[in-house]
Amino acid sequence: MRRFRFGLQTVLKMRQTTEDRIKQEYADQSLRLTEEYRKLEDLIVQMTQSEAGARKAQNGCVDVSLEQAYGQYLLTLEQRIQKTKERITVMETELKRQQDALIQARKTVKVLEKLRERRWAEYHKASERQEVKSMDDLTMMRRSLTPEV
Repeated sequence: MRRFRFGLQTVLKMRQTTEDRIKQEYADQSLRLTEEYRKLEDLIVQMTQSEAGARKAQNGCVDVSLEQAYGQYLLTLEQRIQKTKERITVMETELKRQQDALIQARKTVKVLEKLRERRWAEYHKASERQEVKSMDDLTMMRRSLTPEV
């Protein structure tokens, strides 16, 4: 009997390659999102420390130019925090889209893998039937060649 050959093996490999690519993109996006969260956390810490520094500076004498500089700096930090939050929202949406694409790619690969397993089982069953038939034929041939007592 011929060797097993899955006719859709090329398609399966192509879909596995696509799945691997999507998986890598998802991992990269997840890493970028984690980095963005870290930046946000750093900005919030920086804002908290700056606010504490501004209050501490106000306990002494009031310097209007210093007060304005702190106010401008805190405003800039607040804007950076807001922009980082917006980037995080966009990145989370993209990550969700990539997760959905990854799930879909995995499903398409799994369908072909199950089909391949089914075809392998059919091939194996047919191979065993062929082997049993060959053995029966061989036994029948031996019986016909041996003289009966």
